Amino acid sequence: MASGSTVEKYLKGWTAFNILQLLGPIFLGYGKPATLAEQILPGAAAIHMRSHAYAAALMLIVKLAMLCCFSSRPMHVVHLLASLVSACSLSAELFIYKVMPLNTSNMFNLGLAVINVLLWSVCWTSMCMPEEPERKGPRRLFAKHYMEGNTFGVEDIENEKRRRKDKNM
Repeated sequence: MASGSTVEKYLKGWTAFNILQLLGPIFLGYGKPATLAEQILPGAAAIHMRSHAYAAALMLIVKLAMLCCFSSRPMHVVHLLASLVSACSLSAELFIYKVMPLNTSNMFNLGLAVINVLLWSVCWTSMCMPEEPERKGPRRLFAKHYMEGNTFGVEDIENEKRRRKDKNM
């Protein structure tokens, strides 16, 4: 991806927003796991909240590493795969296992995870395209013999021609 492109700026901004969103479950999961358990997982123990915070912390590390090494394509692959696994895991918790209730915060987190996967999948083509080198303007053809009329007098030109003839023989 070209450095400084608008797509790159928007993706970095989206990633920064996701990083801020991940900080909430991490702080609550490690600081007050019982409070978070009451909000997200009814009937869950504090250990469940710490494991949820652990997964969020791993996602945070992946996003921070990707933000630091934004031009690294393998880092983008790791981020996309981690986001996909996170979105699938969250949707399985909500709809298949039904451990989490369908409340606003869980649906918001699922929506962010799905938008994140879709956004990075759509922008993948612009990130994987090889960078084109900057094209310089047209080159001017400049040769010494074009200037001979301006730099030499008529006699000097004749002498130069004779000198070159003698040199080639």
